[in-house]
Amino acid sequence: MENQGYHYSVLFTRTEKQSEMQKVLSDAFPESRGKIFLPMREYYRRDKKEIDRKPLFPGYLFVHSDMGRKELHEFLMAHRIKVSSFLKELSGYGQDLSDGREVFMGNAPTDLTEEESSYLDGVLDQDGVQRMSAGYRESNGKLVVMEGPLVEYAKRIVKADRHERLAYLNLKFREIDVVAGLEVKPKRYYFPDKEDVPVALSDGTEVNLMELKKRMMERQSVYRSFSDFGHSVAGMRGALGRAYGEAMPKDGESRTK
Repeated sequence: MENQGYHYSVLFTRTEKQSEMQKVLSDAFPESRGKIFLPMREYYRRDKKEIDRKPLFPGYLFVHSDMGRKELHEFLMAHRIKVSSFLKELSGYGQDLSDGREVFMGNAPTDLTEEESSYLDGVLDQDGVQRMSAGYRESNGKLVVMEGPLVEYAKRIVKADRHERLAYLNLKFREIDVVAGLEVKPKRYYFPDKEDVPVALSDGTEVNLMELKKRMMERQSVYRSFSDFGHSVAGMRGALGRAYGEAMPKDGESRTK
């Protein structure tokens, strides 16, 4: 979401009204000057067993624009009737980017820190969504991120909840711990054995050689069991036959002595 001369500002709003406020302000915001957006993140819903979305930072709206803080403040004041009861600008001292002066802005939008801005640029796609990431664990417990926006932030992950499919980072936004969606998969998903790679037959049918080998071994085991049983029966019959033969009188001998 990088644009030359653009910077991020943040606005605080009531959580239950943030989507409504984003639409009201976006409709009025000059398209050529940037955008007002509500960053979202993908997460895994265990109740529905599917990927859904929720606000990345509940209660905050973001402005990505070339407007200075003073100009942005004036824009918000011009639309205060529509949003005054739902929107609160974060106040303090800051640089008025229109002329570079350091002035007290009163109730003016607050610019993000360099680290916060860098994180948004790194993890949000063109739709303002932080997508799910995925990776695996090494045998020594090291987490390796293979897919998604967390590839560049793998070293900042302090905890990965495999059950909830969440990653916790040692990053904060306005004292809020940063979390992101992360699915931890088996390592063989990314580095399968050659036998575990499906082979496509001429008719398009896929055959998993590992599964085929497993079934063949199971059948061989059953066959060996029956074969061993057959050999045992044959051995018993042979032994009985020999015993019977020894017990029978030879030609010219009486059955009783």
